[in-house]
Amino acid sequence: MLKDIMKLIDSQPDISGRRLYIWGAGNTAMLVLEGLARIPQMKIEAFVDNDPQKQGKAILGIPVIPGDKLVVDPETLVLICTGQPAVFKIVKAQLDSLGVESASIDGVVFRLFRNEVLKVYESLSDQESGRVYLEMLRNRIECSFPEEDIISRHPYFIHPVFRASDPGETFIDCGAYVGDTICSGLRTPVRPS
Repeated sequence: MLKDIMKLIDSQPDISGRRLYIWGAGNTAMLVLEGLARIPQMKIEAFVDNDPQKQGKAILGIPVIPGDKLVVDPETLVLICTGQPAVFKIVKAQLDSLGVESASIDGVVFRLFRNEVLKVYESLSDQESGRVYLEMLRNRIECSFPEEDIISRHPYFIHPVFRASDPGETFIDCGAYVGDTICSGLRTPVRPS
Protein backbone atom coordinates (compact mmCIF):
# COMPACT_ATOMS: atom_id res chain seq x y z
CA MET A 1 0.00 0.00 0.00
CA LEU A 2 2.91 2.36 0.68
CA LYS A 3 3.96 1.94 -2.96
CA ASP A 4 0.43 2.84 -4.08
CA ILE A 5 0.51 6.03 -2.00
CA MET A 6 3.95 6.97 -3.35
CA LYS A 7 2.80 6.30 -6.93
CA LEU A 8 -0.33 8.41 -6.42
CA ILE A 9 1.59 11.35 -4.95
CA ASP A 10 4.43 11.13 -7.48
CA SER A 11 1.92 11.20 -10.36
CA GLN A 12 1.00 14.78 -9.43
CA PRO A 13 2.66 17.60 -11.39
CA ASP A 14 5.91 19.10 -10.19
CA ILE A 15 5.49 22.86 -9.80
CA SER A 16 9.18 23.73 -10.19
CA GLY A 17 9.54 26.46 -12.80
CA ARG A 18 5.81 26.47 -13.52
CA ARG A 19 3.52 29.48 -13.96
CA LEU A 20 0.77 28.72 -11.42
CA TYR A 21 -2.86 29.79 -11.54
CA ILE A 22 -5.71 28.89 -9.20
CA TRP A 23 -9.05 28.12 -10.81
CA GLY A 24 -11.82 29.48 -8.63
CA ALA A 25 -11.98 32.88 -6.97
CA GLY A 26 -14.47 32.11 -4.23
CA ASN A 27 -14.24 31.66 -0.48
CA THR A 28 -12.37 28.36 -0.72
CA ALA A 29 -9.70 29.95 -2.89
CA MET A 30 -9.18 32.74 -0.37
CA LEU A 31 -8.72 30.22 2.43
CA VAL A 32 -6.34 28.18 0.29
CA LEU A 33 -4.36 31.28 -0.62
CA GLU A 34 -3.77 32.01 3.06
CA GLY A 35 -2.31 28.52 3.48
CA LEU A 36 -0.25 28.75 0.28
CA ALA A 37 1.37 31.95 1.55
CA ARG A 38 3.40 29.70 3.85
CA ILE A 39 4.75 27.65 0.92
CA PRO A 40 7.53 29.60 -0.84
CA GLN A 41 7.30 27.46 -4.04
CA MET A 42 3.67 28.47 -4.58
CA LYS A 43 3.82 31.78 -6.45
CA ILE A 44 0.37 32.35 -7.92
CA GLU A 45 0.16 34.43 -11.12
CA ALA A 46 -3.61 34.90 -11.06
CA PHE A 47 -6.94 33.42 -10.14
CA VAL A 48 -9.06 32.16 -13.02
CA ASP A 49 -12.84 32.27 -12.85
CA ASN A 50 -15.77 32.12 -15.30
CA ASP A 51 -17.80 34.58 -13.22
CA PRO A 52 -17.69 38.01 -14.94
CA GLN A 53 -18.47 39.64 -11.57
CA LYS A 54 -15.10 38.44 -10.23
CA GLN A 55 -13.00 39.05 -13.34
CA GLY A 56 -10.88 42.19 -13.36
CA LYS A 57 -10.80 42.31 -9.57
CA ALA A 58 -8.04 41.11 -7.24
CA ILE A 59 -7.88 38.83 -4.21
CA LEU A 60 -5.15 39.84 -1.80
CA GLY A 61 -3.43 41.65 -4.66
CA ILE A 62 -3.66 38.72 -7.11
CA PRO A 63 -5.73 39.43 -10.24
CA VAL A 64 -8.78 37.42 -11.29
CA ILE A 65 -8.84 36.65 -15.02
CA PRO A 66 -11.17 34.76 -17.37
CA GLY A 67 -10.07 31.34 -18.65
CA ASP A 68 -9.47 32.62 -22.18
CA LYS A 69 -6.73 34.94 -20.87
CA LEU A 70 -4.56 32.06 -19.63
CA VAL A 71 -1.10 31.78 -21.15
CA VAL A 72 -1.12 28.42 -22.90
CA ASP A 73 2.37 26.97 -22.78
CA PRO A 74 4.20 24.07 -21.10
CA GLU A 75 5.01 26.20 -18.03
CA THR A 76 1.36 26.94 -17.26
CA LEU A 77 -0.29 24.81 -14.58
CA VAL A 78 -3.77 25.54 -13.27
CA LEU A 79 -4.57 24.30 -9.78
CA ILE A 80 -8.27 23.53 -9.53
CA CYS A 81 -9.63 24.66 -6.17
CA THR A 82 -12.96 22.96 -5.50
CA GLY A 83 -14.26 20.12 -3.41
CA GLN A 84 -17.24 19.55 -5.70
CA PRO A 85 -16.71 16.63 -8.11
CA ALA A 86 -19.16 17.98 -10.72
CA VAL A 87 -17.48 21.39 -10.77
CA PHE A 88 -14.03 19.78 -10.91
CA LYS A 89 -15.02 17.76 -14.00
CA ILE A 90 -16.45 20.80 -15.80
CA VAL A 91 -13.39 22.95 -15.07
CA LYS A 92 -10.99 20.16 -16.02
CA ALA A 93 -12.82 19.65 -19.33
CA GLN A 94 -12.70 23.39 -20.04
CA LEU A 95 -8.96 23.53 -19.34
CA ASP A 96 -8.34 20.39 -21.41
CA SER A 97 -10.19 22.01 -24.32
CA LEU A 98 -7.87 25.03 -24.02
CA GLY A 99 -4.83 22.74 -23.98
CA VAL A 100 -3.88 23.81 -20.45
CA GLU A 101 -2.46 21.34 -17.94
CA SER A 102 -4.36 21.23 -14.66
CA ALA A 103 -4.42 19.34 -11.39
CA SER A 104 -6.24 19.45 -8.09
CA ILE A 105 -4.63 21.85 -5.69
CA ASP A 106 -4.67 19.09 -3.05
CA GLY A 107 -2.62 16.77 -5.25
CA VAL A 108 0.08 19.38 -5.75
CA VAL A 109 0.21 20.18 -2.03
CA PHE A 110 0.42 16.45 -1.18
CA ARG A 111 3.37 16.15 -3.57
CA LEU A 112 5.11 19.14 -1.96
CA PHE A 113 4.61 17.55 1.47
CA ARG A 114 5.26 13.99 0.30
CA ASN A 115 7.39 13.06 3.32
CA GLU A 116 4.75 14.22 5.76
CA VAL A 117 2.01 12.34 3.88
CA LEU A 118 4.12 9.18 4.04
CA LYS A 119 4.85 9.66 7.76
CA VAL A 120 1.12 9.73 8.44
CA TYR A 121 0.72 6.43 6.60
CA GLU A 122 3.63 4.89 8.52
CA SER A 123 2.01 5.93 11.81
CA LEU A 124 -1.15 3.94 11.07
CA SER A 125 -1.46 0.77 13.08
CA ASP A 126 -3.32 -1.54 10.72
CA GLN A 127 -3.85 -2.35 7.05
CA GLU A 128 -7.49 -1.22 7.00
CA SER A 129 -6.50 2.26 8.20
CA GLY A 130 -3.88 2.34 5.44
CA ARG A 131 -6.50 1.39 2.85
CA VAL A 132 -8.85 4.12 4.06
CA TYR A 133 -5.99 6.66 4.07
CA LEU A 134 -5.04 5.78 0.48
CA GLU A 135 -8.66 6.05 -0.63
CA MET A 136 -9.11 9.42 1.08
CA LEU A 137 -5.91 10.75 -0.54
CA ARG A 138 -7.19 9.53 -3.90
CA ASN A 139 -10.56 11.21 -3.30
CA ARG A 140 -8.89 14.52 -2.45
CA ILE A 141 -6.59 14.37 -5.48
CA GLU A 142 -9.30 13.26 -7.94
CA CYS A 143 -12.01 15.38 -6.31
CA SER A 144 -14.31 12.40 -5.93
CA PHE A 145 -16.47 10.91 -3.23
CA PRO A 146 -15.29 7.92 -1.18
CA GLU A 147 -16.52 4.48 -2.12
CA GLU A 148 -19.52 3.32 -0.10
CA ASP A 149 -17.48 0.68 1.73
CA ILE A 150 -15.18 3.41 3.07
CA ILE A 151 -17.88 5.64 4.52
CA SER A 152 -20.45 3.02 5.56
CA ARG A 153 -18.14 1.15 7.95
CA HIS A 154 -16.72 4.32 9.47
CA PRO A 155 -19.37 6.21 11.47
CA TYR A 156 -17.13 9.27 11.53
CA PHE A 157 -18.20 10.07 7.99
CA ILE A 158 -21.96 9.82 8.49
CA HIS A 159 -23.37 10.00 12.00
CA PRO A 160 -25.97 7.22 12.54
CA VAL A 161 -28.66 9.65 13.72
CA PHE A 162 -28.75 11.19 10.26
CA ARG A 163 -28.82 7.90 8.35
CA ALA A 164 -32.26 7.03 9.77
CA SER A 165 -34.19 10.12 8.75
CA ASP A 166 -37.78 10.00 7.56
CA PRO A 167 -38.26 10.26 3.77
CA GLY A 168 -40.10 13.58 4.14
CA GLU A 169 -37.40 15.18 6.27
CA THR A 170 -34.59 17.38 5.10
CA PHE A 171 -31.44 17.72 7.17
CA ILE A 172 -29.21 20.73 6.64
CA ASP A 173 -25.77 20.50 8.21
CA CYS A 174 -24.62 24.02 8.94
CA GLY A 175 -20.90 23.45 9.04
CA ALA A 176 -20.39 20.29 11.06
CA TYR A 177 -18.38 17.93 8.85
CA VAL A 178 -20.43 14.83 9.58
CA GLY A 179 -23.16 16.07 11.85
CA ASP A 180 -21.55 14.96 15.12
CA THR A 181 -21.29 18.50 16.46
CA ILE A 182 -24.90 19.38 15.76
CA CYS A 183 -25.99 15.97 17.05
CA SER A 184 -24.35 16.62 20.42
CA GLY A 185 -26.01 20.05 20.39
CA LEU A 186 -29.41 18.47 19.86
CA ARG A 187 -28.86 16.29 22.92
CA THR A 188 -28.05 19.32 25.09
CA PRO A 189 -31.19 20.91 26.49
CA VAL A 190 -31.60 24.58 25.69
CA ARG A 191 -32.96 26.71 28.49
CA PRO A 192 -34.90 29.80 27.49
CA SER A 193 -33.32 33.02 28.70
